Amino acid sequence: MTKPRLAGVIASLGLVLTIAPVLVGCSSGPTRGPAHIAHFAPRYGESITVTVDTCNGDPVATSLVEDLDQVTVGITSTKTDPGDACLDDVVIALAENIGGRTVIDASDGHEVIEFAP
Repeated sequence: MTKPRLAGVIASLGLVLTIAPVLVGCSSGPTRGPAHIAHFAPRYGESITVTVDTCNGDPVATSLVEDLDQVTVGITSTKTDPGDACLDDVVIALAENIGGRTVIDASDGHEVIEFAP
């Protein structure tokens, strides 16, 4: 290979290596982080089930703060965005029955609606 052609190949390779990380950074795949709680349902005893808008995202409760008036729940899960076709449930153990307390989504601070079948 001649020197000018080799220089062109090296310059092209440098351009590919420069652009590749940018393209990889823009890929839209599953991401793990705070999950939005769609609704909750009281359970027998001292627990609730919260439903999050992820699908097979391996959700876990990452925060729980209870007081007399409300229960604030934070969930972390992997977001794949399948739409409403699939949701994940997490059972949250409470210190006391939910009673009339409000459930708050720690990801956005909004009140979570109670699911009524």
